[in-house]
Amino acid sequence: MWGIIQSIVVMFALFAFAIAVVAQLTYLGMQRYFPRLSPERRARLLVLLSVSPVLISLILVVIIFIPSIMTLIGLAEDHCLTHGNHHAHLCFLHPPAFIHNPWIIALSSLVLFSVLLRMTQALKEIRHGQRLLGQLKQNCPKSSDRSYRLINADLILACSMGLFRPEIFISRKLKESLSPDELKVILAHEAAHTKRKDFLLIFLAKLFSVFFIPKLSKRVMSDIDLACEQACDDYASRQLGSQLLVAKTIIKVQKLMPENNKVPHYAMNFSDTHISQRVTLLARSNRKNKLHNGIFPRYVLMGSAFIFLLINYNTFHHYIESLYFSLF
Repeated sequence: MWGIIQSIVVMFALFAFAIAVVAQLTYLGMQRYFPRLSPERRARLLVLLSVSPVLISLILVVIIFIPSIMTLIGLAEDHCLTHGNHHAHLCFLHPPAFIHNPWIIALSSLVLFSVLLRMTQALKEIRHGQRLLGQLKQNCPKSSDRSYRLINADLILACSMGLFRPEIFISRKLKESLSPDELKVILAHEAAHTKRKDFLLIFLAKLFSVFFIPKLSKRVMSDIDLACEQACDDYASRQLGSQLLVAKTIIKVQKLMPENNKVPHYAMNFSDTHISQRVTLLARSNRKNKLHNGIFPRYVLMGSAFIFLLINYNTFHHYIESLYFSLF
């Protein structure tokens, strides 16, 4: 059983490190093109880059070990017997001897520990946020139109919280400081966050970017946060028919906030960071997102690649075997 775990972890680690390098180089190379992308598409691209090392590695590991899996469940003959003595092979039922190498064991253990540590920290953060969300739901009544919950506190806060069923929260002091139109801006902006499930996407990106360089990971997360905020600003401006109103509301709320204002990092706050970039984009009323309205269907390339690998898994499996054993 330990040999099976080692085989899977080692292959996963090698794929993840390689894909993380490609993803980070892609991110650095595409930064100059980000202004040409709509915020919505930019956010989607950055999230895909963040989760690609883990997501693609899991897919590739499954494809590589399909022959072993089919043998294990009795749908095919023993994978090892089909190879004969032609070349080395990967099989978690009969793992190769080098899997027991101390360096390989150390690498697989380190990778497994790092991933589990990151996941544990992220889950603790989410659990704490869910407890706070539960307390707020109990103590904060819904508005008359049931579109948000009112926090009866003397602070400036407008945010959305929750992973799968996010809700909007607005503090009493902020509501009293806003005009009816400005309140509509905030509600439209936060409603966009809840519809897009932005916090869930950011959580997944943060969780699965464990293979990124820490400094670069922070930059990617900051760019994702900016893209999500700009996408929601754009949604609010289209709903209310005024980019200027949205920009003015962002600036007003930012001025109302005290310098030491602390917003939970597990909440999508209306006015907290990237203020100048958001206002600047809104001020460019005639901006053109050249790559926004492409006719190429969403996720077609990724879906086609997965289907191709699944259909040709046997050829892909043998190619990876040869490459893998040449490294060792």
